[in-house]
Amino acid sequence: MIRGSDTPYPSRRHRLPSEAKFVDKTEPAQGISHLRADGEASRQRVIWLRPDPARAVLAKIGFFGSRQLKEALWADLSRSEIERGDELAARFNEQERLRTAATLSYADPRAAGAREIERQLGELDEEETSPRRVADHLPEALAAFLRAMPLARRREREQAIIDKIGWEGVNLLDLDPRALAASAETRARQYAESHPKNDERFQSPEHRRLREPKTWRRRLTKQARKARAYIEGAVGAVGGPERPGRPLYVSDYTMRCHRADLRQGREHMERLRIVKLDDPTVQIPLIEAHQRKLEKEAAKRRLMLDVHIARAEAIGARTVWTTLTLPGAFHPHASNEGKRADAWNPGLGPDEAMQEMQKLFHQTMCLIRERGARPWGFWDAQAQQDGTPHRHLPAFVHDRGMTPEEAAALADPDTPDEVAARIRADSDDRVLQEARTVADQFWRRFSSTPDSARQDEARRADHGCRAYVIGDADPRYAPPRDRNGNEETCASIAKYTARYATRLATGAMDLHEVAGVEGSVAGAAEDRPASDLERHAAWATSRRARLHNWIGVASNRAPSKLWDAVWNAARRGEVTDDPRMQLAVIHMIDAQNDLAEVSRVRTELREMESEPPGDERDDRIRRLKDEVKGHSTAAAWSAYHACIAMGVWPDRDLHASERLWLREELGVVSGERLPLPPVPVREDRQNVFEETVRETVGVAAPVIVMIGSADDTRPKRKDLEPGQMVMDTEDGGWALVTASDDPLKRIILRDESWTIVDRDAAMEMAREARERKQRTEGTRSEDHDRHRAMQAAYREIREVDVTVTSGDVKDTVGTVPATPAAPLSLIPTDPRIGATPLPRVLKPGDDPPIEGDAETPDRMASYTTPGPKARLRPPQVGLSPPQGRPRCVRIVPAAPALTGRVKGME
Repeated sequence: MIRGSDTPYPSRRHRLPSEAKFVDKTEPAQGISHLRADGEASRQRVIWLRPDPARAVLAKIGFFGSRQLKEALWADLSRSEIERGDELAARFNEQERLRTAATLSYADPRAAGAREIERQLGELDEEETSPRRVADHLPEALAAFLRAMPLARRREREQAIIDKIGWEGVNLLDLDPRALAASAETRARQYAESHPKNDERFQSPEHRRLREPKTWRRRLTKQARKARAYIEGAVGAVGGPERPGRPLYVSDYTMRCHRADLRQGREHMERLRIVKLDDPTVQIPLIEAHQRKLEKEAAKRRLMLDVHIARAEAIGARTVWTTLTLPGAFHPHASNEGKRADAWNPGLGPDEAMQEMQKLFHQTMCLIRERGARPWGFWDAQAQQDGTPHRHLPAFVHDRGMTPEEAAALADPDTPDEVAARIRADSDDRVLQEARTVADQFWRRFSSTPDSARQDEARRADHGCRAYVIGDADPRYAPPRDRNGNEETCASIAKYTARYATRLATGAMDLHEVAGVEGSVAGAAEDRPASDLERHAAWATSRRARLHNWIGVASNRAPSKLWDAVWNAARRGEVTDDPRMQLAVIHMIDAQNDLAEVSRVRTELREMESEPPGDERDDRIRRLKDEVKGHSTAAAWSAYHACIAMGVWPDRDLHASERLWLREELGVVSGERLPLPPVPVREDRQNVFEETVRETVGVAAPVIVMIGSADDTRPKRKDLEPGQMVMDTEDGGWALVTASDDPLKRIILRDESWTIVDRDAAMEMAREARERKQRTEGTRSEDHDRHRAMQAAYREIREVDVTVTSGDVKDTVGTVPATPAAPLSLIPTDPRIGATPLPRVLKPGDDPPIEGDAETPDRMASYTTPGPKARLRPPQVGLSPPQGRPRCVRIVPAAPALTGRVKGME
């Protein structure tokens, strides 16, 4: 039974519109809040309906009688939610007030009740929560797709949206970033009022997090982002059958939201500065540092891809190109809607698709390892037309059965050609059979396609999982030709699969819209059509998808941080006492020098392309392009040797020729163990919420605690002490190690401290630093003047009368000037140390150089690197003879560091 609510009006004939209703005989535990109405003792539940718009209210007022009733009704409807909450809070029963006061004893119970009622009034009743009202709450850009569906399909999708997202997610969908930020601040303030920071009960890290607006902003943004990704697929706003202008990867509405997020992020970064703590006058705008970091990550990823291609050529590896695709149940709006075999399952949204893709990937890797293979390579995630993810997995396999004697024979130039050819042929046969076995097992596990139809699988519009062996002539394993009819190669497959990872995964398009396109005002082209690359970048951002990752690397030793540490050491010119880190830094310096040449030649190439056409210009451009290619190849080979030295791949997974090269470079004779590669240095720190977090701060030489063979039981992770880890050795055994404490055997990622502050705080820090510097310089000037005065007085005192007396003879000698003393240092504390000559090559036993050496004014230029190093060279599998071993030297980069560079960000 439902009856009208009590009103202050004298007439009971005219009922109010259904804004507030009382439902009789409600169980106490089921109600939102309980009231006493008309003096009755029965407890009742309040259900608040969303107020009608002003026009609808004015239209309803016409049914009421006199003008006084209309004015009274309008005054009642015009009251704020706070006033309504105060009125309803006053009607709370005593038990409810006592319960509220017990939990919030520090606050006024009446105010707490008002806030609780205000929150309850925002909930919708059964009429408003009907799935048929979903289109009214969606943005018009998405609601139009829902209304255009057939009625049966529309009802199905409306119910799916409510079941999966809920009304809270639907209402968050249309809020811009500023509205989300305001809502987050409100929730954080309310939480801080109910959980004050000065209360001992609320001092956990979780309480501290929830008192921060940024925590709620992240939650609301994440909730809205997930709701948008699911709803745009459910209503068919992305993907679908081929038609002109159809949106790919994401809907047009998501593109507008993505651009709004970018604009807000840029505005926020423009207000911040990165300040060097040692010298606050050195400042970098955060927006520039952000762009520099993205460019660095993209360049690093491209170089690592070239390293993998160089390694595959050097050791004769085969590429198994695998593609993982999800079934039709994960595709809400597929391109073959009329012919699909499986209908979309509304319970499988974007999150479930990501989880299923990760499951398929793990099954694939387990399948490959079950065959005894140790693949290495990378995977790239891409979006299909309707936004469903799929992955490309170029996995490399090489001959792990080659003996050290065969590798040495290939590296020896005196080996007969027929012997070397036989060794290579046998090795290639073993690798090819292993690659084919992996492909066959994959086809049988993930696809029902017969062997004769494997070539046609990639040409289908809805192709599924597939695997091919690159370079195989057998049609059962050979991949289809590309669009131009050319055969696929290892390099072409790597570039194809990594095109999104190198161009978009690191945010190459993230500032394109907010900075404006060329010839237009910044931000003025918000509604311009988005390119496929920009749409894919928006898809990756909205799904928070990892688009690229390496496989087969030593993941327990943080290979990415290992690369960064060696790269920074090479840039700073640091070489440690650890032999493997020495070798890695030396080769990384060569790679950086080659990349510097690539940058220089490309600049010259751009200038040459702007000149008028001509034969001489075309020849020069052709030579410059060849020079760029040559330097890029040299950089990849130098970085490849650095990766072997630093242990990016486990030693037991190295090719026999790679281990042979490493032994010769390090001077390890046969029968001895290779030195273990460096390990990460991890330290604990306290974050702003007083939580202990562990981060990698550098790398160091390992110290062996325990070593065992392949048959010995490995220590379990739970039994390890802090800082310990288990590594694989070259013979298949294991070693329990910890990072060295010796500073000469460590490489620190960042050797400077920086902080991020807003623009005003940065200006204040710079002003204070300049004032301190002026005061210091003034004090130095006063000390200098006082010291010069002391020098002058000292010289005057030295000019004295000397009287010589001998027996009865007394001679008076005139004033004799004393021998001039050595000039004093301008700074009294400076010792007078003579400069020692510096040899042309700094040896381990030499003394350190002296600052200000007169004989070697450019002392850093006198340091030299060792001679040329032995390298793995294609196309043969093996090593060239070594031409020298690395020495412990101090190496200087080719070019000085730029002023104001952010350590660890460039």
